[in-house]
Amino acid sequence: MTHLDDVKDVPFYVRMKETNAFIRDVPYDDQKKQTFTIGRDFEKLAKFALHNHYCLSFLKCPYKFHLETFLLHFHWFNRYLYFNLQDSIWIIQILPAVEKLQTYQLRFLEQELKEFPHAYQYDLKSADYYQQWALLKKTNFLKCDDFRKIMEIDGAQRARMLSQVQGLLSDRGTMPEPIIPEPKPAKRQREASQYTYLKLSDELTASQQNEVIGGLYELFTPHFRDAKEFEDFRKAFREDGAPGIELLRNELADLQYYWVIFRELKQNGLAVSWEVIDRMVHIYDSAGKKLAGFSRINTSIERQKERKARRAVEPVINLIDSYLAKRKGK
Repeated sequence: MTHLDDVKDVPFYVRMKETNAFIRDVPYDDQKKQTFTIGRDFEKLAKFALHNHYCLSFLKCPYKFHLETFLLHFHWFNRYLYFNLQDSIWIIQILPAVEKLQTYQLRFLEQELKEFPHAYQYDLKSADYYQQWALLKKTNFLKCDDFRKIMEIDGAQRARMLSQVQGLLSDRGTMPEPIIPEPKPAKRQREASQYTYLKLSDELTASQQNEVIGGLYELFTPHFRDAKEFEDFRKAFREDGAPGIELLRNELADLQYYWVIFRELKQNGLAVSWEVIDRMVHIYDSAGKKLAGFSRINTSIERQKERKARRAVEPVINLIDSYLAKRKGK
């Protein structure tokens, strides 16, 4: 249970915005989106959702919701969406699609579903302001009978999906697993959160890493808080205890813009956690105030802003991909 004192740091504008849009229906595929109006009766919304098989969320869904995106962005849907799908969708679409997944993909789903047998069970301290306020909204909405029924359905549908995933893994357990050589002790990697620099993947050679760092230097140069020599910038990606990178928030780039860039890098060759990125990358406003870390921002981003950031970092991502593809081709 979350109480008001637990979320006292949530800014007023977030409280106002997210209270007015208290809970949202999330249509699946060809379901019709319900018209939002100020002063909407959210208990009626929950009743409508229950009887018409709409899923619900206390956060704005950043994705279209259909089979492909459900699996592709399962990390988000699993945390922030109450499952309330028709049985026919599970039987005809989702479960057959799950059967076609590779073993490592099934293990990912198993881990996710075990971690979240119900929606909104994440840690308050690790959440951004919107996600923190969502936990309070959930507590306050438990008074709604229809919402509690949807919570029960959510738990049952997750359990059903987990059962199928584990059944598939059990069936495949008789197949020989590929032999993976044990790493030599001298090359054992640290945990992603234990680095004191922005470590790039060991799959990249030293010269390739320098090429990638050069691309990032070119990308970030217009945004440096103070002029930074390439060698100092390079150390942030190669040396323990190197000084961090200080960037400016301005009309060209805000915190969400930088978050998208580092999200893309994390998915394509940056081998550290967000905790390390927060320690190494600091964003300042024009008045010189240091802003909150990436782990506390709202990750529901306008599509145009996200595309702009992805286009900016795309040359670097393509460079990494080309190097990794050559390595796999050996």
